[in-house]
Amino acid sequence: DGNALPSLQLDRVRSAIGDSLTQEEIFSGTVLDNITMGRAWVSGKDAQEAAERTGLLPMLGDLPKGLLTVLDPLGSRLPQSLVRRIILARCLAGRPRLVLYEDDAVPLDPGEQATLLGLLTAPDVPFTLIAVSNDPVLHARCQRLVHVEGGRITEDSNT
Repeated sequence: DGNALPSLQLDRVRSAIGDSLTQEEIFSGTVLDNITMGRAWVSGKDAQEAAERTGLLPMLGDLPKGLLTVLDPLGSRLPQSLVRRIILARCLAGRPRLVLYEDDAVPLDPGEQATLLGLLTAPDVPFTLIAVSNDPVLHARCQRLVHVEGGRITEDSNT
């Protein structure tokens, strides 16, 4: 954004980053709580829009409380596709300028994968995506690929 690194305030930088990394988890609370994460700048409307964009809202349609459904991550086992969508909605609801995305070991059906990757790589998204992935489907959707081995860049499609 043209700002000098030393002039950046770390807390502001962190608030501009959304992450959908494999170590992210859901916690005991409502789906809405899991999306907003207590962030004052994330409104209920932001959370609902993110839930709609990620396909989470239709998945909650069968539940009488929808976004107000209480999750117990230690109790009943939640489908991984639901958990992934909650975490992605959490990431996007904060309107980040940078999104960190990491593939996880949970396979998705091709339709679900195409939907989620399309959401992250659409030409009009208002953020930069940095993805850690070995997925050729995701690679094909990216404008720039950087291959890293042993902490060193071994290939950069932009050079």
